[in-house]
Amino acid sequence: MQVFVLGMHRSGTSLLSRVVHELGLFVGEPNELMPAQPCNVEGFWERLDVSELNERLLELAGGSWDCPPSLRALEGAAARPSTVAMEEAVARARSILARLDREGDWSVKDPRASLMWPFWKQLLAQPRVLVAVRDPFEVAASLVARHGCTETLGLSLWKAYNEAILRFTRADERTVVAYHVLLDDPARETQRVASALGLHASTERVAAASRVASAPLRTQRSATTARRLAEPRYASLRRVYAQLLAEAGPEASRALEVPRWPLRQSIDAATAHTRFAALERGWSTPEPQGVWSCANTASLTVGPLSAPVREAKVHVRVTLLPFLAGACTRQRVRIDHGAETLHESVLSELRLHAIDVVVAQPARATHLTLDLHLPDAASPASLGTGADLRTLAVLLTGVKLERARARKA
Repeated sequence: MQVFVLGMHRSGTSLLSRVVHELGLFVGEPNELMPAQPCNVEGFWERLDVSELNERLLELAGGSWDCPPSLRALEGAAARPSTVAMEEAVARARSILARLDREGDWSVKDPRASLMWPFWKQLLAQPRVLVAVRDPFEVAASLVARHGCTETLGLSLWKAYNEAILRFTRADERTVVAYHVLLDDPARETQRVASALGLHASTERVAAASRVASAPLRTQRSATTARRLAEPRYASLRRVYAQLLAEAGPEASRALEVPRWPLRQSIDAATAHTRFAALERGWSTPEPQGVWSCANTASLTVGPLSAPVREAKVHVRVTLLPFLAGACTRQRVRIDHGAETLHESVLSELRLHAIDVVVAQPARATHLTLDLHLPDAASPASLGTGADLRTLAVLLTGVKLERARARKA
């Protein structure tokens, strides 16, 4: 069996390569693999010879891993191995594959192979492809942290690699594995990989592979992906991500559902309506104690509102705990509703702060949106107080919504 693990850098290809190794496929001797590094302490599970050859192939095609050639250029480079350099590359690739074939069933992982798949495929008999796909904004954040590039470049690379995978591989030869699903349900996803490859792995092997994927490996999380991908400027990114998630299964596709997390319910004594607050943008993943803001602006929607009466006012109380650490000794908070500023304060004590705002209920409105402006947000990593890369300002622990009736004339 010949298996290639493809996917964009920082998408979980190393984890997936280790999983198939635990399932019984040969990936290489320790001295043949790229050594672990601080950014990947569990190892890359990537052959040095394949990585070096792919770098050379990309160079011959006129690009590099972070400046990939066009799809047409990549196809052309593989179809016309007429130069001495390309002939040498083909000979080197045949030598590597012969070495692997002597081991029986094997797997090769290198994100660059996603771009150079037309080259490798013509040298293989009946290859199987595993594709690791991860949230594009998480990948971009990881690239920013590791290489200091911009988010825009990170998203562009994610799109280029995954478009190449969809263009160069057939649906019947690839199995897509969503990184977040593999970490959330390692046992089921590991068994799915084994079944897709036709591996009759023992219970012990499947359990060992599942334990690999159970480790706390996810250092970048995005709670706003679904909302950002709904923006027109990310339409092409969403199309690629949606296709890959659809192949990864219904659980994976839920990543594209716009989240509306209820925070805390309260009952309006006048109307007995249940009130909810839903996170919009600028929030991290909810935790048991609340949810952290992760940007300089965060929005939440409250409602549904009661039927309006003359001069009705909506009273909203938000409870916030400021992020204070190291040089970050205060958090300025401004709460707006549209163009109207409802509240401004400075939170400098590490305690819960109840902030009350009053809004004139808009006519025919069923919900209203509050925007929190947080100019002092900072990450623990930038302050030297922790490894968390999220830009934190306040922990939202509760929201209470009430509508007071206006006095009768």
